[in-house]
Amino acid sequence: NVQKLMFFHMNGYPSDFGQIECLKLAASPKFSDKRVGYLGLLVLLDENAELLMLITNAVKMDLAPENDPVIIALALSVLGDISSPEMLRDLEPDITTLMASTDSNIAKRAILVADRAVRKIPELAEAFAPSLPDLLASGHAPSVYLAASALLVTVCQYAPDALDAVAESAREKCAECVMKLVVHTMEVARDPDVDVSSVPNPVLLVRLIRALRFVVNSSDAAAKALEILTRLAARFAESSEELQRSPKAVAIGAVSYETERSLRVLGVRFAASSLSEPAVRNQVLQVMRELLERFMSSKEQNVRYVGLQELRLSVRLLQGSSVQQHEKTILECLHHADVSMRSRTVDLIYAMCSVQPAQAPRYINELLEYLPRCDPASQPTLSLKITALVESLYHSGAGELEKLRALLAILRATDSRMPERLVSLLLAMLSRTSAACQREAVSWVCSEALAGSESLKTSPLRKHKLKQMRVAAYIVGEYGSLAGSVSVESLLEMLSDVLSAVGLDESDDPYAENAAWLGRGLHGESTAVRLNALLAVMKLATRGEGTPMSSSSSLAIQIAREI
Repeated sequence: NVQKLMFFHMNGYPSDFGQIECLKLAASPKFSDKRVGYLGLLVLLDENAELLMLITNAVKMDLAPENDPVIIALALSVLGDISSPEMLRDLEPDITTLMASTDSNIAKRAILVADRAVRKIPELAEAFAPSLPDLLASGHAPSVYLAASALLVTVCQYAPDALDAVAESAREKCAECVMKLVVHTMEVARDPDVDVSSVPNPVLLVRLIRALRFVVNSSDAAAKALEILTRLAARFAESSEELQRSPKAVAIGAVSYETERSLRVLGVRFAASSLSEPAVRNQVLQVMRELLERFMSSKEQNVRYVGLQELRLSVRLLQGSSVQQHEKTILECLHHADVSMRSRTVDLIYAMCSVQPAQAPRYINELLEYLPRCDPASQPTLSLKITALVESLYHSGAGELEKLRALLAILRATDSRMPERLVSLLLAMLSRTSAACQREAVSWVCSEALAGSESLKTSPLRKHKLKQMRVAAYIVGEYGSLAGSVSVESLLEMLSDVLSAVGLDESDDPYAENAAWLGRGLHGESTAVRLNALLAVMKLATRGEGTPMSSSSSLAIQIAREI
């Protein structure tokens, strides 16, 4: 009946009426009934179900050490999947007892349940932490080491002081045990069931290397860990296996990735102590360069993605010369079809600008060229990043022209997706900059922003670059007198074309139903364009230079009458 109930549940029918039957079967002394009952609980309930409180006592009885190991393992599986914080708190003594079991299957499951308990209730870490040095000591099965290293990482993440609270040397003992396990797994242990080609137990090796990053907290332990990691990396660097999708290559890539991460984290954390010796520092950096070289030279997309990510995080530690050798590959990734690859490349280039100021102008130009091809949803963020780079690079008055050109390029590429604060920054900068920059802005308006304004009348409103037209109208009104060879009448005609092309009333707009595609709304932006254009007409008519005042005024009056 419970099996039928699970079938109904998986087909979307309500199953509340029969859940109590699962509790009855789980409390049965027969293993066949108990297995079906626990399976029903796993399928029908989750950890938030109040019904789980009724099963706590049955699980506690099944966890008794004198029971059949199969029943104990079954109860631990239930705790590992759907246990609530209250259940874990009540059953903590039983879990701690089973962690020391001589049966590796039971010990492994109990450790994983303890891992879940620490995630749910971090204060329970002090109850499980004393067992970690013994669990990581020699004499256990690889599965126990795998679970114990996972618990060690969880304790260090969720309760960083738990190991130090147990005993002064508990953390040092755990670090020493983990380093011994790495060496033993790498050089001695051989098991055809878990080895992948010539890579010894890569799953355990990856977990142990990751644990080193969290447990090592002294300079002496860091020096030993860095030595072990450099030996490990050198061993796999000798392999000629291309990091493709073969099982051996995947195993080597996973171990190399965790090794590089641990080298980077420990190298940064203990840079003043463990890496004080130039020879040690150079050796660590050389190993990191070799690993990143393998990642970046791989043709496999996932491996190269990892290389971009790690190169971004290691850019300060490696300095500019080590990163610059991958510049060609990095810039090629900006043209990759995968948007996540391009996004990671942008983050890397952004980080490279901070460590290579001399190359920053070229990198900014690359980002500006990429901006029109960028994913529309990412354009505002990328615009802010480019602006931040430009601000940091051209913070003095000498680079104000380059800053203006960069902001105009961002406006040209993104238009409606350009953040409003960048528009304000552009206009504020123009108000306090030199006449040369103001002439440059007016020249951009006349040659590009409002050039060919006659075509505005025939193109659909949704194809207009409304924010660009708004900024252009403002610039014409404020700095139109610097237009040089372009007369005031020509500027007024451009503004007249803008006013004729951009509608005013929503009822007259054939694209009103599609207004939501713009962030602020199509009509809000079009109204702002018209307001700025009208103000520009007024300013040009009253400040007219190079043409008689009556001519510009009469043209302005004509524009007003048409509107």
